[in-house]
Amino acid sequence: MRGKAPVITTFGKNMRRVRRGKEMSQDALARGIGRECNTISTYEVGRSLPDVMQAAEIANKLGVSLDMLCETEYYKLNREKFHNPLEY
Repeated sequence: MRGKAPVITTFGKNMRRVRRGKEMSQDALARGIGRECNTISTYEVGRSLPDVMQAAEIANKLGVSLDMLCETEYYKLNREKFHNPLEY
């Protein structure tokens, strides 16, 4: 059996950490972006990824950049320029 793609796992884990760090429920995030709660759960456990527009909405609602949620190379190289809510 093949493992999950790294970006799916990374996005979901980061999304969950940031959401929890902000003490936001899955339901509150889902309502904030006009989606169902089970959609948020699906992203957080890495079963699927949102499309780019939805991912941007999630990042905006969480108050972080999309680069941060995806841990892009740009984010990794410029980490100090970003507010990093993962460092609690």
